[in-house]
Order: sequence, then structure tokens, then C-alpha cells
Amino acid sequence: MERATADIIPDCLIDKIVSYLSFDKTAQTSILSKAWLLAWLIHPKLEFSIHYYKDMNIVNKIMERYRDGKIPIDKFTFSILMSGSREVFLLIDKWLGIAVQNGVKDLVCTGFFRTLYPFPIFTIMTSKSLREL
Repeated sequence: MERATADIIPDCLIDKIVSYLSFDKTAQTSILSKAWLLAWLIHPKLEFSIHYYKDMNIVNKIMERYRDGKIPIDKFTFSILMSGSREVFLLIDKWLGIAVQNGVKDLVCTGFFRTLYPFPIFTIMTSKSLREL
């Protein structure tokens, strides 16, 4: 029996390929093989578009996995369009803290709230790795 094509690609080449893909596209490749799944699970560029509370739960689980595994984050991009509340703001603060803790270099945050979000600028400015905000 022949090995599947996805299984014969070296890990270093898979890593190089996914470095050019968005987080969503990398997620789609995760069905190809275990090597592609691993590449998605440690993808250093996180991009999220959040419109519903269920999206926040998914993002929160992913960010906790990155925190617990100390997985490096090169770029953290998120766009959020929903009602702002204390609970929402606390989660955003948590994600930004995880990104900073995991060495984020590029940080892109956009949001539209009915109430003003108190951006944690002092948390962000403690980052030694941040190049772009």
C-alpha cells in the first residue's frame, strides 16, 4: 500500500508552506495528515473575526492552548463586532496578555462596540518583542 502524498512532505516544508497561509487556510489543511494538523495547532499567525459569543468561546480555547503550550505567536489579528460588555472586555484583555506573554511581534486589533473598550496599553507596552501595533 502506498503512502498518501501528504505524508511524504517533510515537516520543514509543511512549516514553510503554512507560514504563507492564513490561520483559516491552515486549518483547512489540517485534514490532510497528522503533520498538517500539527502545523495548524502551532501556527504562529492567529487571525480571528468575532461576531458572536460562540466565536469568543472558540478563540478563548485556542488562546488557552497557546498559553498552556507556550506556543509562540508572531502575529495576532482580531476583529470583533458585537456589543461590548465587561465579560467581552475581560476576554480581550486575557487574549492580549497571552499574545504578549507568547512573544507577539505584530498586533492588529479592530473592534466596534457600543461602549468604549479600555485598551490595556500598559500591558501591551511591556512586550519586548512587539514590533508593530
